[in-house]
Amino acid sequence: MVKGKEARKKLRVAVRVGFWDTDEARELQEELSKKAKELIEKGYEKCVREGTEPITKCYAKVAAEAGLSKAYKDIWGKPTTA
Repeated sequence: MVKGKEARKKLRVAVRVGFWDTDEARELQEELSKKAKELIEKGYEKCVREGTEPITKCYAKVAAEAGLSKAYKDIWGKPTTA
């Protein structure tokens, strides 16, 4: 029986080989990247240049304010409640 770290490693390989190497997966990755750039790039740049709080906190705030999570769920086709 495969457990823990070894199971995660095997799953990661299977997913990468099985789906992420397809044209559809590459298109999905491109769409996610474009949406992120559209919604958060300027905010992240501001975090780096003008930030007065820890960078990870600033990034999380920018992503939340931009609605990145909902946008990603919309692209994935996952229903959202708001």
